[in-house]
Amino acid sequence: MSNKYDTNYIDSILKEYSKDSDEIITSAINYSLFQKGKRLRPLFMLYVNDIFESNHDVLKPFMAAIEMIHTYSLIHDDLPAMDDDNLRRGVKTNHIVFGEANAILAGDGLLNKSIETVMQAFDYKDYTDEVVKASKVLYKCSGIDGMIGGQVLDIYYENKQIENMDEPYEILCDITKKKTSALIVASFKIGAIIGMASDKEIDIMEQVANNVGLAFQIQDDLLDIVGDEKTFGKTIGSDEKNNKSTFASILGVDKCKELVSDLTNEAISLLQSLNKDTKELEDIILGLINREK
Repeated sequence: MSNKYDTNYIDSILKEYSKDSDEIITSAINYSLFQKGKRLRPLFMLYVNDIFESNHDVLKPFMAAIEMIHTYSLIHDDLPAMDDDNLRRGVKTNHIVFGEANAILAGDGLLNKSIETVMQAFDYKDYTDEVVKASKVLYKCSGIDGMIGGQVLDIYYENKQIENMDEPYEILCDITKKKTSALIVASFKIGAIIGMASDKEIDIMEQVANNVGLAFQIQDDLLDIVGDEKTFGKTIGSDEKNNKSTFASILGVDKCKELVSDLTNEAISLLQSLNKDTKELEDIILGLINREK
């Protein structure tokens, strides 16, 4: 995987837009925000932007905001009312450490802070149109038509034995497109929008992102079965514990591995159709095939 940018670089950007204090809510927010995650979404945004016209100053608020949104979704996803997990990124989940009420408020605070952060991109007057367009993408993809809508579907189908329904694969794809892929789509599209990409190029990036998001979720489902808990950073077997249908439980391990490979190869082919230097982004995507966490 390319080392041009890394998680430390993303952390430094997050610190620019994060509050540092001893308040309980800030401690709860920073506890989850600065755990060592993959930072895939802001990294995707950054590498896509570099394919076109790099403008990191305008992009930085979006990079911070999308990680804030992703982190708040993880805090809420781990709650007893949702997945009821006690391990995230190798440490105790937020509600285990700070209590359910503070975990809920920490998630709410991160969502609100993401909006405050995006507003700072409007300081770059020459990019007002692009910032407006990118803002619409971010909050549509993270809202009821995207990530939140996907979580609603995920809860709705829990304990409903999707594998016994008609077209179980399609149902899981619909959930994944919203819950997992939507923020990845946002990261690719925003990187391209701030990079002054054409509408056609933005559409290609959306197709790439949908493939990457689906491959990422299938690999996540696989790791919940065959992964090592210490390396994975989450509780192994939580999907089975929650009677949750997944790609792995419906299709089997071998078919899932094949799908991850096919989706990733198609994404790379789409990138190469742009006739631009996409090698570094390709390396990151390829890394998803063999990831262990």
